[in-house]
Amino acid sequence: MPGAVVGDHLPGRTVLGRSNVIGHHAVIGVKCQDLKYKVIGDNNLIMGSCHIAHDCKIGNNNIFANSTLLAGHVVVEDYTHTAGAIVVHQFCHIGSFSFVGGGSVVSQDVPKYTMVAGERAELRGLNLEGLRRHEFTATEVGINRTFILMALVKLTDNLLLM
Repeated sequence: MPGAVVGDHLPGRTVLGRSNVIGHHAVIGVKCQDLKYKVIGDNNLIMGSCHIAHDCKIGNNNIFANSTLLAGHVVVEDYTHTAGAIVVHQFCHIGSFSFVGGGSVVSQDVPKYTMVAGERAELRGLNLEGLRRHEFTATEVGINRTFILMALVKLTDNLLLM
């Protein structure tokens, strides 16, 4: 709104990149519970009632739908998309081009190119819609699918050995 000033030339510890859109009722750059440095990249859409806690690192071109809650030390890479009312546990890593379904609780890392959903978020497959929107070729999607399947087999084998 008129009168608001946000930019990297201002003193303080919150840095926002260019072309970010912040939802209504957001509070940015005020004293928080942890005064360490926080970084939000460029071209992000942060809708209303989102929370990005201390020591988070946010990449570029992400969409955080209403009530996306990120605990401390979360890393979000580029081109991710969250549906509404999701919670991400501290120290989790959200990979590029991933999608988190609405109402999900993420308590472990989300691999690149994948879709997770559920009360305790589980891998549901590739984020095919997100990959299509970003013009991934059929070959690239196939390679990612193979990579994800191999990772799941390795994870399952490791769990069986425990």
